[in-house]
Amino acid sequence: MKIKKRKIVILSFIFIIIALLVIAVSTNIINIQQINENVRKSLYGEPIDLSTGIINNEYFNISSNGTNAKNTTDGLNKAIEYASENNIKNIKLEQGTYLVNGVGERSKEKGIILKSNINLDLNNSEIIHETNSSIRYSIFTLYNVENVIITNGIIIGDKNTHDYNTVESTHEWGFGIEIKGCTNIKFCNLQIEQMTGDGIIISDYTAEGRKNISQGIEIFNNTIFNCRRQGISVICAKNIEIHDNEIYSINGTEPRSTIDLEPDNETQLVENVKIYNNKLYNENNCKAIQIIKYVKNTEIFGNEINGILSIRAEQNEIKISDNIISNGVISFRISKDEINNNWIINKIQLTNNKINNCTIKLINIKDALLMNNTLNNSQIEIQSSNIAIADNVFDNSDEKNYLYKYEIENGDNNNYNLYLWKNKVEEDKENIINSESLTVYRDYESIKQYIKDKFNEILQK
Repeated sequence: MKIKKRKIVILSFIFIIIALLVIAVSTNIINIQQINENVRKSLYGEPIDLSTGIINNEYFNISSNGTNAKNTTDGLNKAIEYASENNIKNIKLEQGTYLVNGVGERSKEKGIILKSNINLDLNNSEIIHETNSSIRYSIFTLYNVENVIITNGIIIGDKNTHDYNTVESTHEWGFGIEIKGCTNIKFCNLQIEQMTGDGIIISDYTAEGRKNISQGIEIFNNTIFNCRRQGISVICAKNIEIHDNEIYSINGTEPRSTIDLEPDNETQLVENVKIYNNKLYNENNCKAIQIIKYVKNTEIFGNEINGILSIRAEQNEIKISDNIISNGVISFRISKDEINNNWIINKIQLTNNKINNCTIKLINIKDALLMNNTLNNSQIEIQSSNIAIADNVFDNSDEKNYLYKYEIENGDNNNYNLYLWKNKVEEDKENIINSESLTVYRDYESIKQYIKDKFNEILQK
């Protein structure tokens, strides 16, 4: 009997100890997470060096030798989470090669997940996505965050080793950096390459019934190349600056643009975008810049552009100035079907550019101004549009059949105006087709008034 009572006493004591531990943990008297953190600190040191911001790879089980993609991805996310929880703003990788996995579902955070108020210095490291067969992945995701900088590193997709056959798809959604509904974000001094989709994509984020539009995004001093679909895609955003980048060799699946402004539908909008001082060049009849549908107030200036410049809809005003544009088509075009769906191209300004070996096409444009450009071996084709062509210099050493011409689209009964003033061009190469629907003005007062009314610009006599 004594032995039995002793067992009961021992079991009761153990039960009481367990109950007390449960109560202590549940009431935060004992913090298991803190205990675990203290143990790991004793083994590996501080999680993040507060003097340098360098992440302790051993503490977070991160590999910097290009192995262990899952552990490395999880560890990097734990390090970012730790920095966020402890108000550490500036963090930095140990220099190395990091293999990661960002495969996941659409509109889900995946890959390396950034938090608000974090500046991540990649420290010239390579961040490589492991080879996969998924139709979508993101190496970095920024969803509904603000005040983030990513800088100083190389981000590499698996374009050249990707399995495109196991899953039937275009495989066009593998992104280097995916941004949704974010504010005040900067990317600089990055090299982004070999994505199965886009180097960078910017869109909106809907949470709890509220749509957050990305805004205040700056992308500068980066090199983006050899991606399959786009260099940079802007789907829904406002107040965007893309400058001083080099973007090239985007080829593999449509649309194949170095920069693409293209909302998916009428609920999205791209507004107030400045594209300047970039080098944009694309081979194999691919696009340098594409603008489609619901876009407002775009400025493109000071760039070196080699390839196709395609504008298929611009809701209100686009200014293209002081660029060097070569070896392609500069196309401002909208179809009758697109007009019926409320697409428009309005207030195009193509001014002060050097244009080499290009054909400029304007089709169904409400109003356009081509002024003070120098055109070498280039020509202008206009169809069913109002346009002013003033103070341009044509130097066509190849003796093109025309320098500019105007035609009315078949079946179009609208009336249009063409204003011609002080262009250095041979008269017999104008090739203006007479039409009762077209009025050609060659006097200063008419074109001055048109430019003032439509573009708020002053024409010097």
